[in-house]
Amino acid sequence: MDQKVTEVGATAEKLPAVAMDYRKGIIIHNAEAAGTYVYIGNSDVTADETAGTGGLKIEGGTYMFLEIDGSVDLYAISAASVTVDTLEVG
Repeated sequence: MDQKVTEVGATAEKLPAVAMDYRKGIIIHNAEAAGTYVYIGNSDVTADETAGTGGLKIEGGTYMFLEIDGSVDLYAISAASVTVDTLEVG
């Protein structure tokens, strides 16, 4: 397992900056209070739900698990400064 903390704001940040070798999945946690959102997507992700670029919305205090390997790059963006915790599992 590999745990990282990333500060996310108005510019898309890669989660995590370097993927763990042999990753099988990742937990993404929005460490902020309810009502604060982070959006997960490709490198062109936007902090909204626009078709084509809008990300998958994670509310503050909640998390999601994605079953993906280390070849997949994930990005996060938010309208506010948000702390995002990631835990990769292999």
